[in-house]
Amino acid sequence: MSEAGKAAIKAGLEKARAAKLAAVDQPNNLMLPRLLSAKQLIPATAKSLLPVTGERRVATRPCFGLGRLVATPGVLQAFEASGDSPADYIRRHVTDDWGDVCAEDQAANEQALACGFWILSSYRLSNGTPIWLITEGDRSSTCLLLPGEY
Repeated sequence: MSEAGKAAIKAGLEKARAAKLAAVDQPNNLMLPRLLSAKQLIPATAKSLLPVTGERRVATRPCFGLGRLVATPGVLQAFEASGDSPADYIRRHVTDDWGDVCAEDQAANEQALACGFWILSSYRLSNGTPIWLITEGDRSSTCLLLPGEY
């Protein structure tokens, strides 16, 4: 990749992270059982919410806007059955801990931060149920869903 290309990607990444998009700091209109704001998801005083995952250190602050949070009926039933909280997975998603995605999807997510493409995270609930979180490229919404509902 050319130096100009690298510089453009770096500038885009810095711009995306600096902006933090207003949607992250606003309470979101959720279809989840509880209303949550980014401040509830990521405490301002947090020093290290997430551990090092592999070779990559995950962020402790939101790296992009979530927009409107929505969830499918299937994933809401899965959360109820597992007893897990959607907030835990949303927190991981917005701080660049994309869970069980392959190296190719992880690289695509990194590029998406700079270029405004959609971001995919894949997790397993405590009972083993797989779930996805997908944030749209324009950061207008984030959907929690079961992979079979895509």
